[in-house]
Amino acid sequence: MTNISREMFQTYLVAGTQNTGMDDFLNILEQALQAGITCFQFREKVLVVCKIPMRF
Repeated sequence: MTNISREMFQTYLVAGTQNTGMDDFLNILEQALQAGITCFQFREKVLVVCKIPMRF
């Protein structure tokens, strides 16, 4: 099991393209990462095909 600490969830962002629009999504996510978010959850409520590289 992975060790998960509370600090990992200190600044948690939940967002998807319904919040930002597809054109702005990656720019907003990059700004949030630079601002110091510690955790990100991608939540998409609409089925879309997007070209976001993700590592599993």
